[in-house]
Parts: sequence; structure tokens; C-alpha cells
Amino acid sequence: MTVSTEKKNEWTLFRECFASCLRGFGKAWKSHAKKLGLFLALWLAVTGIIIFANDWEWQRAASGWRMPEWGIDNGFRKSFCSFLKEYGDFHYFNIGLTVVIYLVGVFRKSKYLRRVALCFALVSASAGFTVQSSKSLFGRPRPRTVLKQEDADAYKWRGPTVKGGWRSYPSGHTAATTAPCLLLAILLPRLAIPAIIFALLVAWSRVWGDYHYPLDVVHSMGIGAFWAILWAKAAEAPEDEPESVTQA
Repeated sequence: MTVSTEKKNEWTLFRECFASCLRGFGKAWKSHAKKLGLFLALWLAVTGIIIFANDWEWQRAASGWRMPEWGIDNGFRKSFCSFLKEYGDFHYFNIGLTVVIYLVGVFRKSKYLRRVALCFALVSASAGFTVQSSKSLFGRPRPRTVLKQEDADAYKWRGPTVKGGWRSYPSGHTAATTAPCLLLAILLPRLAIPAIIFALLVAWSRVWGDYHYPLDVVHSMGIGAFWAILWAKAAEAPEDEPESVTQA
């Protein structure tokens, strides 16, 4: 017998939805992680072979792109990249949108939207942790760092470091927006186009603004997609837990 959401307090619903997401993720991991991991490894290898040799040249070409006749000049570039750097950051985009989606779920009495919100937060954390730990491990100098250095070794990867100027690979902003945006595109198809556009704009801004190389961004998109597919599976309604309201 299905218990209506109206007869449960919000804390109980939160715990049920959170537990449901974790159970769903466990099942998704067992069923899909190996296959998705192979696809991710192939993505990293193939794109790495294609991009790495020309990474610096392509980054400089992207950084130099302007269209003054359309108002796309240095001032626009700086403002655009700074805006997406700020509002594509974890505390604004990931946490803020998690709260918004969850509140919509509460207002519409939808357990499905509650699960989407929680998986949105969890996929953001998963992608973010993966990338942030990798950044400190590889120690790749950012384009801005290379441009400021005068020594010949400025472009070399330096291994484990906590210095921000040498934490270019992979791109944290790209992974932290690609993963949740792809999750939304899968679970809430009506939001697919704006979500994907936003993720692509953030990815482009990271290269255009001299924060990252194309390889950093492309590999982060693959990492984000890996986590997005797993957590999207987790957000789906469990077979043993029928919905008492529509899935919006």
C-alpha cells in the first residue's frame, strides 16, 4: 500500500529519497560502472592522442578569438569569463540549483523531483571530488601561469602540488557543470537544451579565459558524463517504491 506524501513530514521524505538515491546508485554501479569506465578510459585515451600534441596552439587560438563588430572584444571576454567563473562555481550553481529543484519538489509534492535534486547534489560532489583530487595529483600549469613565467620549464607538468597556478588538469568548473547539467538533460528533458548550452558555455569560457587547455576541458566532460549517467540511474523510481504523485 502506497503512503501518500501528504501524510509524511518533510524530514521523513528527505531521508526516504536520500536512501533511495543511494540504493539506486549502488545498483547502477554494479550494473553499469565497468562498461562506463571502459568508455571513459577510451574517451580519455582517444581525445588525449588527438588533442595533446596541439593543446597549447589550440588554447592560444581560442584565447585570441574576438569579433569586435559584434561587440566581442577584450572587455566582453573578461566579463563573460569572470561571470561564468563566479556563477558556475559550486556554491552558486550546484548548491543553489539543488535547493531550487528540491523546493519545487516539495511544492509539487513530487518524490521524483526530490530525488532529482538530491542526485543533482551528489553527482556534483562525485564529479567535483574526482577532478579536484586529480588536479592536485598531476600539477599541470594553467595557461595564465605559463604566460607569466619566463623560464623554459614553465609548460612542464610538475606532479603533486597544491598551488592553484599548477592545477589546470582537469577542469573543475567543467566537470562540476557537465555532470549535473547532463543529469538534468536525462531526467528532466524539458531542461535539456538550456542545461547543455550552459555546460558548453562554461567549458568554452575556461579555455577562452586562459584558465584551462582544451584537453583539460574535454577530459572533464568525459568524467562528468560518467558520473551523470550513474546518478541518473539512481534517481529513477525504484520498482519496490511506487510513486504516490506524478513525476512532474
